[in-house]
Amino acid sequence: MFTQCDKAIWRDPDQTDWGQQLASSPAARKRIAGFRAKVDEYYSSNPDSSIFYCHKLINTYSDEKLPSGVFNIYNFLSEIYLHRKADPINAMRYHSEALKIMKKHKWRETGNPYFFIDMGNLQLVNNINNGAITSYHKALILAEKAKINYAVSLAQNNLGIAFAKVAKYDSACYYYHKARVARKEIMPLLVAQSDIYLAKAFVEQNKADSILYYRNLAYNEIKKQSYTNKGLKPVGVTYAIELLKTLKGDLAYLMAVYFEKKDKPEQAINYYKSTIQQAISRGENPVAISGLYSIASIYDKEQSETLAFHYADSCYRMSINYENYVFAVKSAKLLGQFCLKNNPQKTNFYLTKAMSFTDSIKKDEMTEKEQNSMVLLISTQTEDSLLYYQVMQEKDGAVMHVQTISISLLIVLLIVLCILIYIIVKKQQQLKEEHLRQMETVLKNIEKEDKNKLSKQNKTNTLFPNQFEERFAELMENQKVYTQKTLSLADLARQLETNVNYLSQFFNNQLETNFNDYINSLRVKEACRIFKNDTEMKFSVDQVADMVGFSSRSTFYTTFKKFAGVTPAFFQKNLSDLNDHIHESKTTSI
Repeated sequence: MFTQCDKAIWRDPDQTDWGQQLASSPAARKRIAGFRAKVDEYYSSNPDSSIFYCHKLINTYSDEKLPSGVFNIYNFLSEIYLHRKADPINAMRYHSEALKIMKKHKWRETGNPYFFIDMGNLQLVNNINNGAITSYHKALILAEKAKINYAVSLAQNNLGIAFAKVAKYDSACYYYHKARVARKEIMPLLVAQSDIYLAKAFVEQNKADSILYYRNLAYNEIKKQSYTNKGLKPVGVTYAIELLKTLKGDLAYLMAVYFEKKDKPEQAINYYKSTIQQAISRGENPVAISGLYSIASIYDKEQSETLAFHYADSCYRMSINYENYVFAVKSAKLLGQFCLKNNPQKTNFYLTKAMSFTDSIKKDEMTEKEQNSMVLLISTQTEDSLLYYQVMQEKDGAVMHVQTISISLLIVLLIVLCILIYIIVKKQQQLKEEHLRQMETVLKNIEKEDKNKLSKQNKTNTLFPNQFEERFAELMENQKVYTQKTLSLADLARQLETNVNYLSQFFNNQLETNFNDYINSLRVKEACRIFKNDTEMKFSVDQVADMVGFSSRSTFYTTFKKFAGVTPAFFQKNLSDLNDHIHESKTTSI
């Protein structure tokens, strides 16, 4: 979705060199410059190594007490994970760390449009489309106010992407056009990128002539591009070369789509083949797989079953090799369709495979993230080892002694930490057991009351006739009027056909409590009954609160803790543990 030149690195206006000039010593400035060069060097070829040196920069900035440098690197790490690693979870995490630094030092995030561009990118990847549109709009306003032309074009182009994602193609095309105008003052390669996005928007709208028109515009802009360092600002040589490869692949793809929509299958197939070749050379296996499936679909429409089967089979095999289960399902269904007439048994095989791949699709995203994490770990360990041996060769015996002491201190700290963790866990277990005992007492009291529902109060009523108490019991025990959210003392008095003063005296003298505490205690007991009977946890805490008459979640939590001794969430979650606790208590007593 995003390319190299879409990256948005946070830069404090006064820290354009990432804090290098503010470092306290020449040695620190030298380390910062060296790590920065490594970050840029590995950004495209090995993002894991780039991440490794970003962490080295963070450590250096922390030692130098330069929060602005740490802040910038956290945002750059977020950008790497978003654009280079396709890992929006870690991207969000590092963006959040940068935000914490910003708030800690009371910096104004509204002064830099790249903050909102990065936020929009993260929201878009996580399918928070409306939020992304809002973030890009804020970035555009700030960029126009600060007259940062690159940020203006970036915000406009990404607004187009966001609107295209929600199928608002008119708005998407409007912002793509705005972006291409702004990018004319920056570099032709970026104009070509906006033209490509425009053409892809018209792919979704099935406008073949518009696809060809903007594809040709992109081609002309690519020819204008100068590949000197000066001509490639602000994206740099490495980014520009990689972007160029991507755009050339897009040009071939758009021509293939154009001819396919014009019902010219031979030309479409030739361009799809070109797209596949370029994708394979760039290592973009998903693009190659998609191209193979498109060719198979065209041959299927042309009723060339032999060729259609061949390309569908190639797509199927490549999809399995690279674990692209979406196209594995599509190609398997297509192969099953071809075998339907001549080999029904083979059809059953392919359809069974399609069903199994459908189950794998749900697991595919998490598997990919786990693999990326493993690659990052291996790469970081390798870099650590190389640097360690370099240091060992340069340092003398005195440094070795310092390292030994440091390791010993670290081991001691780890032991102390383990002891503290053990103490904390032990205390948590004791606290949980105490809460379970409180829950057991509450449940026993409720069971006892349930058995004696029809029994009268121990004290005799000197103010009211017996029929009043019977009516009161009917309302509370059978009709459960306490579950009414708006129930008041006056409402209850009307239902009992008495006045508020008499009823208030009844609560104070006969029940030795007040109206609110009595009603809330009944509500809490009813909630406990629901939790106890809801063994499958069909009801949430909020639903139970609503069922027993509480108007807000906070009131329910406060009142439940007051009468039951624990929170409702703890009560619901630990009912099964309570049974085990009771069983253990009985076993111990025996």
